[in-house]
Amino acid sequence: LAGRAFMGTNNWVSDYGLMLALTNGLCLTSYVNGDSSTLVASVEEAMLHAQNHFEDKFVAYSVRVKLLVSRGCETEAVECVLNALKELGESFPQSSRDWSDLDDAKAAFFTTKLLLEGAGIDSILLCPIMADRRKILAMKLMNIVFLNLMLSSLPHTILISCRMISITMRYGVCDSSAFGFVAFAIASLSLMEDFEFSYRMGRLGIKLLEQIGTKSNSTFAARVTTFFTMFLNVLVDPFQATLDVLDNTYMNCMRKGDVDTAAQCASFHFHLGAMTGMNLCLLGSKYVQYYIILSRKKQQNHVMILNIVNSFVSSLLGSDEIVNRCTTGAAMSQDQRLRLALSKKKVVVARMIYFYQMQECFWKRDFDNAYVYAERHSCQKGPALLKRLLLIFYKGLMDFYFARSKGGQKWIDEGLKAVKEIRGWYDRYNWNYENKYFILMAEYCNTLGDLTKAIGFYEKAIESARNHRFPHEEGLSLELTGYFHLRLGDTSKGLSLIRESCIPYKAWGATVKVEKLEKFLSSDITACPIY
Repeated sequence: LAGRAFMGTNNWVSDYGLMLALTNGLCLTSYVNGDSSTLVASVEEAMLHAQNHFEDKFVAYSVRVKLLVSRGCETEAVECVLNALKELGESFPQSSRDWSDLDDAKAAFFTTKLLLEGAGIDSILLCPIMADRRKILAMKLMNIVFLNLMLSSLPHTILISCRMISITMRYGVCDSSAFGFVAFAIASLSLMEDFEFSYRMGRLGIKLLEQIGTKSNSTFAARVTTFFTMFLNVLVDPFQATLDVLDNTYMNCMRKGDVDTAAQCASFHFHLGAMTGMNLCLLGSKYVQYYIILSRKKQQNHVMILNIVNSFVSSLLGSDEIVNRCTTGAAMSQDQRLRLALSKKKVVVARMIYFYQMQECFWKRDFDNAYVYAERHSCQKGPALLKRLLLIFYKGLMDFYFARSKGGQKWIDEGLKAVKEIRGWYDRYNWNYENKYFILMAEYCNTLGDLTKAIGFYEKAIESARNHRFPHEEGLSLELTGYFHLRLGDTSKGLSLIRESCIPYKAWGATVKVEKLEKFLSSDITACPIY
C-alpha cells in the first residue's frame, strides 16, 4: 500500500510493469484483509489501465469474482467469468446463464465421462505439459470460479469442471488440471451415485498433483487435497481423522493468506462436526472463532453456513449464548434463511437447511416433521453424498418407527432400502458405518418381530458406536434399545437403558435431549405409547 501510494496514479505509462505489480498486490492483500473499499478501487484501476493481453487483467478479474460472490452477487460473478473466459477462447452456451438449467450440464458431464473412460488413467497421466498460456489462464480462472460458486450454482460448477477436463485432454496438463479432476469428481456426485467412479477421478487428480509437483505453490496443493478430503475421502476415512485434517489445514491456510481454502475448511469442519457427533460445546466455541474471523474477511457465504449449522447446535445445547456472543444477524431463523436461499436459487444451501431442520426434529423425536424435511431434502440435487447417506440412515430409522406406529408394508420396504444402502458402505468402509448398519438391522428385526436377532443387533450397535467414538449414536442405540424392552414389558431394563443413554448424550453436549429423556423417565410411562 505504501509503494502504491508513493507511485501515485500517473505512472501507468512510464512505469507500467511496476504499477501493475503494485496494484495487483493491493487487490490481493485487500481481499485477504477484507478491505472492500480498497479492493473495489484497486480492481477498477487495474481493469482500467491493464493493457490488452488478458494476463495483465487476470488478477483483477479473479479478485472481482471473489468479491462479487462474497457479497452474494453470484449472478454478476457468473456473468463476469463467462465474459472473461470468452476472451480466452472458452465460450459457454447461452443457457448456462440460467441457474436452474441442468440440461447442458448433464450433457457435458456424460460426454466428458465417456471421454475419460475411453482414454484410460495411464494415458491421462502421460499427457504433455500444457504450453498454451491462454488455456493455462482459463484453467486458473475456472479453478477460482469453482471454489467460489459451489454453494450457489450447481450447473456452472458441473460445466466448469467438464471444461477443465476437456482442455486438459486437448492441450495437456497444468497445475489446475489436478484440481479439475477433483472438481469433476465432486460434480459427478451430483448427477450419479457411482461413488467408486468419483473416487477414482479424485484420486487421479491427486496423482496429477504429485506428478506435476507443486513445491513452489504449497497453497494450491493444500486446496486440491482439501477438496478431495472434504467431498471424497471423508466418506472413506474415519470422520474424526477428517476433522483433524480440516482443522490443521484451516490454521495453515490462514497463516499463508489463502482465505478461500481456509474458509472452506472452517465451514466444512463445523458442518462435519455437527453431523458426526463432535462435542456440541466445543462446536459452539469453534463457531465463535470461525464466525469472527470469516466475518472480518467478508466470507459471507461461509458465515451463512456457520449460522445454519449453529442453529441446530444451539437447539440441542438449549442456549442462545453462542448466538449472542456474535451478532444479531446470526439469530435469523432457519425458515428465513431457507426463503432467502430459495429466492436466490442457492439449492445447495437450501438442502443444508432442510438437513438440519430434519436433524433437529429427529433428535427431539418429532418424526412427522423430520420426515417432511427429509423428503424435501431428497427432492434437491447436490454434491454432498455424506449428507445423503446420513439422511438415508435417519430416514430408515423413522421408516421402521412408522411401520410399528402406523402400520403398512410401504414403511418396511422403504426402511429395507436404507438397510441395503448402509450395508454396502459398511462392507467397504467399516469404521463410519458399522454401528449405523447394526442399529438399522436391530430396528428392522424389531419391526418384523424377530426379537432374538433384534437384541443381538441392538447390543452390537451400542458396542460399535462406543468403540468408534460416536457418542450421539451410542446414546441413540441405548435409547432405542430401551424402548424395545419397554415394548416387551421389561420396564426395569427399558428405563435403565434409557437412563444410561443420557451418559453419552451428555458427553455429546445435547442438554435439551437429556432434559427431554429425564422428563420421560419421571413420567407415567404406562400413559405413553412406545414404538
